[in-house]
Amino acid sequence: MSTSKKRRQTKNKKSQQSKSKKSQNKWSKIIIVLSSALVFFLAFIFLVAGYKASGLLMAILGLLIIPSIWQSVIKATNLKIDPSLRIVVLVLLFFVAIAVTPETAPSQTTEVDLEPETVAESQEKIVENENIIAAEAVTDKPDQEIAIVKRVIDGDTIELEDGRKLRYIGIDSPEINDAECYAQEAKNKNSDLVLGKTVTLEKDVSETDRYGRLLRYVYLDGEMINELLVEKGYAKASSYPPDIKHQEKLTQAQKVARQNKNGLWGVACETVAKASPASTPVPVVATAVPVPVAVVKTTPQPVTTVKATPQPVTQKVAATTTQNSESYSCNCSKVCEDMSSCAEAQYQLNVCGCSKRDGDHDGIACDKQCQ
Repeated sequence: MSTSKKRRQTKNKKSQQSKSKKSQNKWSKIIIVLSSALVFFLAFIFLVAGYKASGLLMAILGLLIIPSIWQSVIKATNLKIDPSLRIVVLVLLFFVAIAVTPETAPSQTTEVDLEPETVAESQEKIVENENIIAAEAVTDKPDQEIAIVKRVIDGDTIELEDGRKLRYIGIDSPEINDAECYAQEAKNKNSDLVLGKTVTLEKDVSETDRYGRLLRYVYLDGEMINELLVEKGYAKASSYPPDIKHQEKLTQAQKVARQNKNGLWGVACETVAKASPASTPVPVVATAVPVPVAVVKTTPQPVTTVKATPQPVTQKVAATTTQNSESYSCNCSKVCEDMSSCAEAQYQLNVCGCSKRDGDHDGIACDKQCQ
Protein backbone atom coordinates (compact mmCIF):
# COMPACT_ATOMS: atom_id res chain seq x y z
CA MET A 1 0.00 0.00 0.00
CA SER A 2 2.78 2.35 0.79
CA THR A 3 4.58 1.45 -2.45
CA SER A 4 1.53 2.28 -4.54
CA LYS A 5 1.19 5.57 -2.73
CA LYS A 6 4.81 6.44 -3.40
CA ARG A 7 4.36 5.72 -7.09
CA ARG A 8 1.36 7.99 -7.27
CA GLN A 9 3.24 10.74 -5.50
CA THR A 10 6.19 10.33 -7.85
CA LYS A 11 3.88 10.38 -10.86
CA ASN A 12 2.13 13.49 -9.60
CA LYS A 13 5.47 15.18 -8.99
CA LYS A 14 6.68 14.42 -12.47
CA SER A 15 3.39 15.68 -13.89
CA GLN A 16 3.72 18.93 -12.02
CA GLN A 17 7.35 19.34 -13.15
CA SER A 18 6.32 18.68 -16.73
CA LYS A 19 3.56 21.29 -16.53
CA SER A 20 5.95 23.77 -14.92
CA LYS A 21 8.55 23.18 -17.63
CA LYS A 22 5.97 23.63 -20.36
CA SER A 23 4.80 26.83 -18.75
CA GLN A 24 8.37 28.10 -18.54
CA ASN A 25 9.01 27.23 -22.17
CA LYS A 26 5.82 29.03 -23.16
CA TRP A 27 6.79 32.24 -21.37
CA SER A 28 10.34 31.95 -22.64
CA LYS A 29 9.10 31.83 -26.22
CA ILE A 30 6.83 34.81 -25.60
CA ILE A 31 9.73 36.82 -24.14
CA ILE A 32 11.98 35.85 -27.06
CA VAL A 33 9.35 36.86 -29.62
CA LEU A 34 8.68 40.20 -27.89
CA SER A 35 12.39 40.94 -27.49
CA SER A 36 13.07 40.11 -31.12
CA ALA A 37 10.15 42.26 -32.26
CA LEU A 38 11.35 45.18 -30.11
CA VAL A 39 14.88 44.93 -31.46
CA PHE A 40 13.63 44.79 -35.06
CA PHE A 41 11.50 47.86 -34.37
CA LEU A 42 14.56 49.72 -33.05
CA ALA A 43 16.51 48.63 -36.12
CA PHE A 44 13.76 50.07 -38.32
CA ILE A 45 13.81 53.38 -36.41
CA PHE A 46 17.60 53.66 -36.73
CA LEU A 47 17.50 52.97 -40.45
CA VAL A 48 14.74 55.54 -41.07
CA ALA A 49 16.67 58.11 -39.06
CA GLY A 50 19.73 57.51 -41.19
CA TYR A 51 21.84 55.58 -38.68
CA LYS A 52 22.68 52.71 -41.00
CA ALA A 53 25.39 51.07 -38.89
CA SER A 54 23.25 51.02 -35.75
CA GLY A 55 20.21 49.80 -37.67
CA LEU A 56 22.18 46.95 -39.21
CA LEU A 57 23.59 45.84 -35.83
CA MET A 58 20.12 45.96 -34.28
CA ALA A 59 18.72 43.77 -37.07
CA ILE A 60 21.48 41.21 -36.51
CA LEU A 61 20.75 41.29 -32.79
CA GLY A 62 17.05 40.66 -33.46
CA LEU A 63 17.92 37.56 -35.43
CA LEU A 64 20.36 36.19 -32.88
CA ILE A 65 17.76 36.46 -30.12
CA ILE A 66 15.88 33.61 -31.82
CA PRO A 67 17.41 30.38 -30.43
CA SER A 68 17.21 28.39 -33.65
CA ILE A 69 19.05 31.09 -35.57
CA TRP A 70 21.61 31.37 -32.78
CA GLN A 71 22.30 27.66 -32.95
CA SER A 72 22.60 27.79 -36.73
CA VAL A 73 25.13 30.63 -36.54
CA ILE A 74 27.16 28.80 -33.88
CA LYS A 75 27.29 25.60 -35.96
CA ALA A 76 28.09 27.45 -39.21
CA THR A 77 30.94 29.42 -37.66
CA ASN A 78 32.22 26.57 -35.44
CA LEU A 79 32.28 28.93 -32.51
CA LYS A 80 32.48 27.39 -29.07
CA ILE A 81 30.35 29.67 -26.94
CA ASP A 82 28.92 28.46 -23.65
CA PRO A 83 25.11 28.61 -23.80
CA SER A 84 25.15 30.56 -20.54
CA LEU A 85 27.12 33.33 -22.27
CA ARG A 86 24.50 33.79 -24.98
CA ILE A 87 22.67 36.50 -23.07
CA VAL A 88 25.96 38.29 -22.35
CA VAL A 89 26.87 38.32 -26.06
CA LEU A 90 23.47 39.66 -27.04
CA VAL A 91 23.60 42.43 -24.42
CA LEU A 92 27.09 43.46 -25.58
CA LEU A 93 25.90 43.57 -29.17
CA PHE A 94 23.02 45.81 -28.12
CA PHE A 95 25.32 48.31 -26.41
CA VAL A 96 27.68 48.28 -29.41
CA ALA A 97 24.77 49.20 -31.66
CA ILE A 98 23.89 52.09 -29.35
CA ALA A 99 27.51 53.23 -29.08
CA VAL A 100 28.05 53.59 -32.83
CA THR A 101 25.05 55.89 -33.11
CA PRO A 102 26.28 59.47 -33.86
CA GLU A 103 25.18 62.30 -31.59
CA THR A 104 23.57 64.25 -34.40
CA ALA A 105 21.42 63.04 -37.25
CA PRO A 106 22.81 63.27 -40.77
CA SER A 107 21.92 66.51 -42.48
CA GLN A 108 19.14 66.39 -45.00
CA THR A 109 18.72 68.98 -47.72
CA THR A 110 15.20 70.25 -48.11
CA GLU A 111 14.37 71.90 -51.37
CA VAL A 112 12.06 74.87 -51.06
CA ASP A 113 10.54 76.54 -54.05
CA LEU A 114 11.10 80.28 -53.73
CA GLU A 115 9.62 82.99 -55.86
CA PRO A 116 12.10 84.70 -58.23
CA GLU A 117 12.09 87.92 -56.18
CA THR A 118 12.78 86.02 -52.98
CA VAL A 119 15.68 84.19 -54.62
CA ALA A 120 17.16 87.47 -55.88
CA GLU A 121 16.86 89.08 -52.46
CA SER A 122 18.47 86.06 -50.83
CA GLN A 123 21.36 86.15 -53.28
CA GLU A 124 21.89 89.86 -52.63
CA LYS A 125 21.99 89.24 -48.89
CA ILE A 126 24.43 86.38 -49.36
CA VAL A 127 26.72 88.56 -51.49
CA GLU A 128 26.48 91.41 -48.99
CA ASN A 129 27.31 89.10 -46.11
CA GLU A 130 30.25 87.66 -48.05
CA ASN A 131 31.53 91.19 -48.69
CA ILE A 132 31.30 92.04 -45.01
CA ILE A 133 33.03 88.81 -44.03
CA ALA A 134 35.76 89.39 -46.60
CA ALA A 135 36.20 92.95 -45.38
CA GLU A 136 36.36 91.89 -41.75
CA ALA A 137 38.92 89.25 -42.65
CA VAL A 138 41.42 91.91 -43.70
CA THR A 139 40.71 94.50 -41.01
CA ASP A 140 42.86 92.92 -38.35
CA LYS A 141 45.50 95.55 -39.06
CA PRO A 142 45.46 98.91 -37.26
CA ASP A 143 45.78 100.86 -40.54
CA GLN A 144 42.54 99.43 -42.00
CA GLU A 145 38.85 100.03 -41.38
CA ILE A 146 35.45 99.17 -42.86
CA ALA A 147 33.10 101.83 -44.26
CA ILE A 148 30.03 102.19 -46.48
CA VAL A 149 30.12 104.52 -49.49
CA LYS A 150 27.23 107.00 -49.46
CA ARG A 151 28.09 109.22 -52.46
CA VAL A 152 30.52 109.30 -55.36
CA ILE A 153 31.82 112.81 -56.10
CA ASP A 154 34.00 112.00 -59.12
CA GLY A 155 36.38 109.35 -60.39
CA ASP A 156 38.77 109.58 -57.43
CA THR A 157 36.72 111.07 -54.58
CA ILE A 158 33.87 109.58 -52.53
CA GLU A 159 31.84 110.39 -49.44
CA LEU A 160 31.36 107.83 -46.68
CA GLU A 161 28.19 107.09 -44.72
CA ASP A 162 29.47 109.04 -41.72
CA GLY A 163 29.95 112.18 -43.85
CA ARG A 164 33.73 111.99 -44.27
CA LYS A 165 35.10 112.66 -47.74
CA LEU A 166 37.81 110.40 -49.10
CA ARG A 167 40.41 110.89 -51.84
CA TYR A 168 41.89 107.79 -53.47
CA ILE A 169 45.66 107.64 -52.92
CA GLY A 170 48.02 107.57 -55.90
CA ILE A 171 45.56 108.21 -58.71
CA ASP A 172 44.12 111.21 -60.54
CA SER A 173 40.92 111.02 -62.60
CA PRO A 174 39.73 113.64 -65.14
CA GLU A 175 38.01 116.69 -63.63
CA ILE A 176 34.30 117.07 -64.29
CA ASN A 177 34.30 120.82 -63.64
CA ASP A 178 36.90 121.34 -66.40
CA ALA A 179 34.94 119.08 -68.78
CA GLU A 180 38.01 116.91 -69.25
CA CYS A 181 37.79 113.87 -71.48
CA TYR A 182 36.45 110.73 -69.76
CA ALA A 183 35.56 112.62 -66.57
CA GLN A 184 31.91 111.55 -66.50
CA GLU A 185 32.81 107.98 -67.47
CA ALA A 186 35.28 107.83 -64.58
CA LYS A 187 32.64 109.00 -62.12
CA ASN A 188 30.10 106.49 -63.47
CA LYS A 189 32.58 103.63 -63.20
CA ASN A 190 33.49 104.62 -59.65
CA SER A 191 29.77 104.63 -58.79
CA ASP A 192 29.27 101.18 -60.30
CA LEU A 193 32.15 99.82 -58.25
CA VAL A 194 31.60 101.23 -54.75
CA LEU A 195 28.37 103.22 -54.36
CA GLY A 196 26.30 101.82 -51.48
CA LYS A 197 28.78 99.02 -50.83
CA THR A 198 30.88 98.03 -47.84
CA VAL A 199 34.55 98.65 -48.57
CA THR A 200 37.85 98.32 -46.74
CA LEU A 201 40.02 101.41 -46.31
CA GLU A 202 43.79 101.16 -46.02
CA LYS A 203 45.88 104.04 -44.72
CA ASP A 204 49.37 104.84 -46.01
CA VAL A 205 51.32 107.55 -44.19
CA SER A 206 49.09 110.64 -44.27
CA GLU A 207 45.72 110.69 -42.53
CA THR A 208 44.18 113.51 -44.60
CA ASP A 209 45.12 116.00 -47.31
CA ARG A 210 45.25 119.78 -46.88
CA TYR A 211 41.47 119.97 -47.31
CA GLY A 212 40.66 117.44 -44.60
CA ARG A 213 39.77 114.58 -46.95
CA LEU A 214 40.83 111.08 -45.92
CA LEU A 215 43.64 109.59 -47.98
CA ARG A 216 43.10 105.88 -48.43
CA TYR A 217 43.47 102.85 -50.67
CA VAL A 218 39.97 101.39 -51.16
CA TYR A 219 39.31 97.65 -51.45
CA LEU A 220 36.20 95.70 -52.48
CA ASP A 221 36.23 91.90 -52.26
CA GLY A 222 39.99 92.04 -51.85
CA GLU A 223 40.54 94.07 -55.06
CA MET A 224 42.10 97.55 -54.89
CA ILE A 225 39.73 100.06 -56.53
CA ASN A 226 42.58 102.58 -57.02
CA GLU A 227 44.49 100.08 -59.15
CA LEU A 228 41.39 98.93 -61.06
CA LEU A 229 40.46 102.49 -62.09
CA VAL A 230 43.98 103.08 -63.40
CA GLU A 231 44.20 99.75 -65.23
CA LYS A 232 40.85 100.28 -66.99
CA GLY A 233 41.81 103.82 -68.06
CA TYR A 234 39.51 105.81 -65.78
CA ALA A 235 42.40 107.50 -63.93
CA LYS A 236 46.13 108.11 -64.15
CA ALA A 237 48.75 107.00 -61.67
CA SER A 238 49.95 110.04 -59.74
CA SER A 239 52.57 110.00 -57.01
CA TYR A 240 52.02 112.10 -53.89
CA PRO A 241 54.84 111.43 -51.40
CA PRO A 242 55.01 110.24 -48.70
CA ASP A 243 51.95 108.09 -49.59
CA ILE A 244 53.66 105.77 -52.10
CA LYS A 245 53.19 102.30 -50.57
CA HIS A 246 51.52 100.90 -53.71
CA GLN A 247 52.90 103.36 -56.27
CA GLU A 248 54.81 100.73 -58.20
CA LYS A 249 51.65 98.65 -58.57
CA LEU A 250 49.69 101.70 -59.79
CA THR A 251 52.42 102.64 -62.26
CA GLN A 252 52.38 99.13 -63.70
CA ALA A 253 48.58 99.31 -64.02
CA GLN A 254 48.93 102.55 -66.02
CA LYS A 255 51.41 100.87 -68.39
CA VAL A 256 48.82 98.18 -69.08
CA ALA A 257 46.12 100.81 -69.69
CA ARG A 258 48.31 102.75 -72.14
CA GLN A 259 49.37 99.64 -74.03
CA ASN A 260 45.74 98.53 -74.41
CA LYS A 261 44.52 102.11 -75.04
CA ASN A 262 41.92 101.76 -72.31
CA GLY A 263 39.62 104.62 -71.39
CA LEU A 264 41.27 108.03 -71.39
CA TRP A 265 44.26 106.57 -73.26
CA GLY A 266 42.00 105.69 -76.17
CA VAL A 267 41.42 107.36 -79.52
CA ALA A 268 38.51 109.51 -78.28
CA CYS A 269 40.62 111.42 -75.77
CA GLU A 270 43.55 111.68 -78.19
CA THR A 271 41.23 113.45 -80.65
CA VAL A 272 40.03 115.86 -77.97
CA ALA A 273 43.60 116.61 -76.94
CA LYS A 274 44.58 117.47 -80.54
CA ALA A 275 41.52 119.66 -81.06
CA SER A 276 42.09 121.59 -77.82
CA PRO A 277 45.82 122.32 -77.40
CA ALA A 278 46.87 123.57 -74.02
CA SER A 279 46.93 127.35 -73.87
CA THR A 280 49.94 129.27 -72.57
CA PRO A 281 49.10 131.42 -69.57
CA VAL A 282 49.55 135.14 -70.23
CA PRO A 283 50.11 137.39 -67.22
CA VAL A 284 47.62 140.24 -66.85
CA VAL A 285 49.29 143.63 -66.25
CA ALA A 286 47.37 146.78 -65.32
CA THR A 287 48.50 149.67 -67.57
CA ALA A 288 47.56 153.32 -67.77
CA VAL A 289 46.00 154.34 -71.12
CA PRO A 290 45.98 158.12 -71.91
CA VAL A 291 42.80 159.62 -73.37
CA PRO A 292 43.49 161.38 -76.70
CA VAL A 293 42.66 165.08 -77.14
CA ALA A 294 39.25 165.56 -78.74
CA VAL A 295 38.88 168.57 -81.19
CA VAL A 296 35.39 169.60 -82.23
CA LYS A 297 34.94 171.97 -85.21
CA THR A 298 31.71 173.46 -86.58
CA THR A 299 31.15 175.23 -89.89
CA PRO A 300 30.33 178.03 -90.52
CA GLN A 301 30.42 178.77 -86.85
CA PRO A 302 33.66 179.92 -85.42
CA VAL A 303 35.99 177.15 -84.72
CA THR A 304 35.72 176.06 -81.14
CA THR A 305 38.45 173.98 -79.79
CA VAL A 306 37.74 171.82 -76.83
CA LYS A 307 40.66 170.28 -75.14
CA ALA A 308 40.28 167.43 -72.69
CA THR A 309 42.76 167.27 -69.94
CA PRO A 310 44.72 164.08 -70.34
CA GLN A 311 44.07 161.79 -67.42
CA PRO A 312 45.46 158.32 -66.84
CA VAL A 313 42.76 155.71 -67.17
CA THR A 314 43.50 152.34 -65.58
CA GLN A 315 42.20 149.25 -67.32
CA LYS A 316 39.38 147.79 -65.28
CA VAL A 317 40.86 144.97 -63.29
CA ALA A 318 39.26 143.27 -60.36
CA ALA A 319 40.72 143.56 -56.92
CA THR A 320 44.00 141.79 -56.50
CA THR A 321 45.60 140.21 -53.57
CA THR A 322 49.11 139.18 -52.78
CA GLN A 323 49.82 135.72 -51.46
CA ASN A 324 53.26 134.21 -51.16
CA SER A 325 54.72 137.25 -52.99
CA GLU A 326 52.46 136.69 -56.05
CA SER A 327 49.81 139.04 -57.44
CA TYR A 328 46.59 137.43 -58.74
CA SER A 329 43.93 138.95 -60.97
CA CYS A 330 40.35 137.81 -61.35
CA ASN A 331 39.87 135.94 -64.61
CA CYS A 332 37.05 133.37 -64.61
CA SER A 333 37.94 132.21 -68.11
CA LYS A 334 41.24 130.91 -66.79
CA VAL A 335 41.26 127.10 -66.52
CA CYS A 336 43.00 125.07 -63.84
CA GLU A 337 45.97 124.18 -66.05
CA ASP A 338 46.72 127.90 -66.45
CA MET A 339 46.83 128.59 -62.69
CA SER A 340 50.30 129.38 -61.38
CA SER A 341 49.54 127.70 -58.05
CA CYS A 342 46.83 126.18 -55.89
CA ALA A 343 46.67 129.46 -53.99
CA GLU A 344 45.70 131.28 -57.21
CA ALA A 345 43.04 128.65 -57.94
CA GLN A 346 41.56 129.10 -54.47
CA TYR A 347 41.72 132.90 -54.96
CA GLN A 348 39.71 132.65 -58.19
CA LEU A 349 37.07 130.59 -56.34
CA ASN A 350 36.79 132.44 -53.03
CA VAL A 351 37.57 136.07 -54.01
CA CYS A 352 36.48 136.25 -57.64
CA GLY A 353 33.53 133.84 -57.37
CA CYS A 354 34.65 131.63 -60.27
CA SER A 355 32.49 128.66 -59.27
CA LYS A 356 33.50 126.64 -62.35
CA ARG A 357 36.79 125.92 -60.60
CA ASP A 358 34.84 123.83 -58.04
CA GLY A 359 32.74 121.45 -60.10
CA ASP A 360 32.04 119.02 -57.26
CA HIS A 361 31.08 121.85 -54.83
CA ASP A 362 33.36 120.66 -52.06
CA GLY A 363 34.96 124.09 -51.50
CA ILE A 364 38.24 122.99 -53.07
CA ALA A 365 39.32 124.53 -56.37
CA CYS A 366 41.02 122.48 -59.07
CA ASP A 367 41.11 119.10 -57.31
CA LYS A 368 43.38 117.66 -59.96
CA GLN A 369 46.19 120.14 -59.29
CA CYS A 370 45.48 120.65 -55.61
CA GLN A 371 44.88 117.25 -53.99
